[in-house]
Amino acid sequence: IADMEQVNADRALQILKLIWAKIAPEEEKIKKASGDKKVPENRREKLHIDHLEQHHFTKVLNAARRRAQIVIAVAIKLLGDTEINFDEHLRVIVENEVSQIVSGGGIKMPEWTGVSDSEFLTFDYSLYRPHGLYTQSELLRRYFRVLTWFQSIPFRVENDEELLAILILGKTLNASSVEDFLKRKKIEKFFKYYRELAG
Repeated sequence: IADMEQVNADRALQILKLIWAKIAPEEEKIKKASGDKKVPENRREKLHIDHLEQHHFTKVLNAARRRAQIVIAVAIKLLGDTEINFDEHLRVIVENEVSQIVSGGGIKMPEWTGVSDSEFLTFDYSLYRPHGLYTQSELLRRYFRVLTWFQSIPFRVENDEELLAILILGKTLNASSVEDFLKRKKIEKFFKYYRELAG
């Protein structure tokens, strides 16, 4: 069972790294694309409205991408990876989250989640404390924390940033966009094991 646990954890880590590789480079493409737009002069009023809408969308898109990056980066770090690199601001957020999760204590609302509302007030970090079967090995403790982490992040339809973040994550997992058949199979196996463990 220990060997199977290690294989599953390795597969999960590989898949999360694949997702990270697909999310991270997109930021530069969006910055470039939003700066390249030129609009005819005769549509000034519409331009102003379009510009405000574009600005809002770009702001929401950047926040959603950041949320998706945080979710995946924390999961990768919880699985024990030390090779992944990201900018200083993201590194601080991820280290803080991982530290809180591993310590398993405290209730707070992380700043990166946005404004709290009546449906989502805080994170209860005691929920990340492994129990039962998941206390038997370090690998199982890590796995428990990652599963609980994924389950605790809100991706609500009525919240533009959260909805867009899950769509970004979903797009990166779309098996038809993965060129290599073996990578697709690894993704399918990951979700098979995830469904078996998470229910």
